[in-house]
Amino acid sequence: MDTDVTIVGCGPVGAVTANLLAQAGHSVDVYEQREEIFQIPRAVAFDDEVMRVFQDAGLGEQMASTVHPPAKKYRFLSARGKTMFNMQTRDYVEVNGWGKVYSFYQPDLEEELRTGFERFDHLSLYEAHEVEGITQREENVVTTVRNRNSNSTREITSEFVVGCDGGSSTVRRLLDIELEDYGFDGKWLVVDIELADGSGLPQYPSQFADPDRPTTFVPVGPNHYRWEFKVLDSESESEVDTQAGIKSLLSNWLTHDDYEIIRKQVYEFHALLADEWRVGRTFLTGDAAHQMPPFAAEGMSTGIRDAQNLAWKVDAVLRGDASSSLLDSYERERKPRAEQNIELSMRLGRLIQMGYPLAFVRDAAFRALHVVPPVHAKLEELSPDPSRLSDGFLSVNHVGRRSRTGLLGRIKSEIGDDESAVGALFPQPTVQDSSGEMSRLDECITGFGLFGRNCDPTSFLSAQDIEYLDEIQCSLFRVPTSVADLVAGDSETSVIYDRDGTLTDWWADYREDVVLVRPDHFVYGMCAPSDLPALIEDLREELESASTTPAAGTAPETDQRNTILE
Repeated sequence: MDTDVTIVGCGPVGAVTANLLAQAGHSVDVYEQREEIFQIPRAVAFDDEVMRVFQDAGLGEQMASTVHPPAKKYRFLSARGKTMFNMQTRDYVEVNGWGKVYSFYQPDLEEELRTGFERFDHLSLYEAHEVEGITQREENVVTTVRNRNSNSTREITSEFVVGCDGGSSTVRRLLDIELEDYGFDGKWLVVDIELADGSGLPQYPSQFADPDRPTTFVPVGPNHYRWEFKVLDSESESEVDTQAGIKSLLSNWLTHDDYEIIRKQVYEFHALLADEWRVGRTFLTGDAAHQMPPFAAEGMSTGIRDAQNLAWKVDAVLRGDASSSLLDSYERERKPRAEQNIELSMRLGRLIQMGYPLAFVRDAAFRALHVVPPVHAKLEELSPDPSRLSDGFLSVNHVGRRSRTGLLGRIKSEIGDDESAVGALFPQPTVQDSSGEMSRLDECITGFGLFGRNCDPTSFLSAQDIEYLDEIQCSLFRVPTSVADLVAGDSETSVIYDRDGTLTDWWADYREDVVLVRPDHFVYGMCAPSDLPALIEDLREELESASTTPAAGTAPETDQRNTILE
């Protein structure tokens, strides 16, 4: 075996995948067709969930010093510049332990991710290499790559291949995977500039739903700004993509030309979703698996969430803690979320690109809504819901029901309209341990996390269960609700106290006192302390179970799709 995992593509998604797997101790080879980092920015924003993934990769603080501070809001404005609604992104710490939305200059972000490679002797980056073939075997997968400088080829044998090679993915083409086309396309002109003094410009991202010219504005980072202008049906690309055309478009924003254009490009966006995300030992992530319009700024973020989901599962399989059937849950969990983000982007795109006369109706409707005080307040502070899993690697027997009060609450519980803890993101507050040291919660966790509210989970488990949790790298915690109980016990269980009450508030919604959290911070299961042995047995059986679908490397011969480019 040449390496544990072969990664094709070293954009943000590929680089995050490599960092996560190398940090888990696995050997990784990354093959990138470019000879250096692409110096033209593309993505411009990500949220607190993605920053939490960077933290998982050991790069949270480095990224915090690289990106633009969190914006306070993301504005959606009418043709007359009136607020339709704001996506509230405030600059305080969110449930994931970081500010809500960050903007960034992509070449700097990619440089930081690749600098992270230098921490690992078992991670190698090969630039100017392109993939020409993938041969799947029962015991491994062989990737054929060509050095574009020497024109020589070599074969790399690995346990798994991850295709992170973008919208025109060679890996997807080699596997003969089709794309579902949602039929939502458009051409926009992107202009990135460097400006010494941007004090007169808004310091928060804005969407201008002007029928005459829908426009997006984003402060990308220190002295870097982006405008995106829709190319109208009556225009040609050559009309707008000129110095004179760009100067005219920017004249509504800048009264001078003391700026440097870093990038100007007409691009066409699409809404596409790969039919399959796994074939045997090979997986698709990021733009190779999905492409979406830019209006929700979710393209790169969705890909990085793919990387996090896949990386911990590949890690568990490589360490022997789980059967390969765990990898089947990757597509089940991530594909629906990507589809949701595509549909959200399309809805926002339709709203922003609405032409006359419907735009008049839209703006009038929002003006009327803003007259109603409660509705006005809501529109001023819309906030996207955090990610949530509804299917996949989740407990079905111990789901953690909400603690409902009052007649309406009891009715919801009786009819099953009672959102459970399973599949929810577990929050990350700053916690204090028994020695007084403060840290972000995830920094205390290795792998799974088992938390007991005002109880030590191990006191309800057998020695065999505790040994099993140690084998799968499960961290154990007692979480007192009073600082007076922040005292270390005799067991291996850590004691942590949440001073700002984030965990207390989250737990107050649920009846049970014990929660088991996956390595990607989603709740696997929740139960009463007395039911904990059964929850651990469920976890063990699901991790070790035989798959009802073909396991990695054992798919039928007709599905091996061993392909070499001619």
